[in-house]
Amino acid sequence: MKKKSCLLFACLLVLSLALVGCGGEEKLAGTKWKLVKFESQGTTMEGDALASMGDLGMEFVDDTTVKMSLMGMSIEGTYTVEGNTVTIEYFDQPIAFQRNGNQLSAEYDGEAMVLEKE
Repeated sequence: MKKKSCLLFACLLVLSLALVGCGGEEKLAGTKWKLVKFESQGTTMEGDALASMGDLGMEFVDDTTVKMSLMGMSIEGTYTVEGNTVTIEYFDQPIAFQRNGNQLSAEYDGEAMVLEKE
């Protein structure tokens, strides 16, 4: 009985270490995110106001490539992930987003934006 308990404990320990190694956040590759809130110069846009501007969002194509959709245009950039920080770079300008579950948020040059996973 003691051997079975030790074996069971060892298996549970290995399984728990394997789960910790997988990380808590799912990968961004293959996901799409939609802009749900934008603030600039004291004005906040969300809901219908943003929807009236067309497709505004990002698609994480693979482990390093991101495409931003902006009113019918598509701009390609790169990204890296370190913990909950997702750094996206377009035209050599990095923007650090904070990931909190299904939301990405950033402040850059006096503007703030929030994206939600589709």
